[in-house]
Amino acid sequence: MIDPYLAVKLITIFAGGLAIGLLFPTAYITIREYERGLLFKRGKFIKQLTRGRYYLGRSKVITIDMRPENYMVHQNILTSDNIHVGININVRTRVSDAYKAFTSSQNFQQDAHDISRSVIKEIGKSTTTKTVIKEDEKFEKKLETPLKKQLENIGMELVSIELIDANLPHSIQESIADSIDLAKKKPKAKKVGF
Repeated sequence: MIDPYLAVKLITIFAGGLAIGLLFPTAYITIREYERGLLFKRGKFIKQLTRGRYYLGRSKVITIDMRPENYMVHQNILTSDNIHVGININVRTRVSDAYKAFTSSQNFQQDAHDISRSVIKEIGKSTTTKTVIKEDEKFEKKLETPLKKQLENIGMELVSIELIDANLPHSIQESIADSIDLAKKKPKAKKVGF
């Protein structure tokens, strides 16, 4: 049989330890090589944390993944020669300023995607269909500078941009196919020998 005096002591020690644990939490966080941590204390930003293990106490840490992220942008643009072109562009971005990315937006990844769409649409207006379809590197260069500037405003940077494909409207594709058929049906001139 257990001594009642000893049982009361054990319960008191356990309850005291539990109360101290609740009043003074001892939490640790590990920030990985590819992350940055934003340390907040009582809702105020204190500092940015790099790779390592940190004691939190009553602080809160938000981790931001700094690795590059790819996303595909599907956008219909109206070119300067009034032709609708459907394009698919692979955009690769990464966070350059963790604090700015976190505080400038509730969802900076979605904002980067939206910024990409609007810049592509805007630049497409001043670009010819020929440039979009045949001179894809030239089109990518036209997109690069304004996209970089806009992404910097939300703490992001453009790593790369690549035009995957561009599609003409179905009616234009049909007329191209018809002209190819006509060219095939045209009789060739015969050589007349002397």
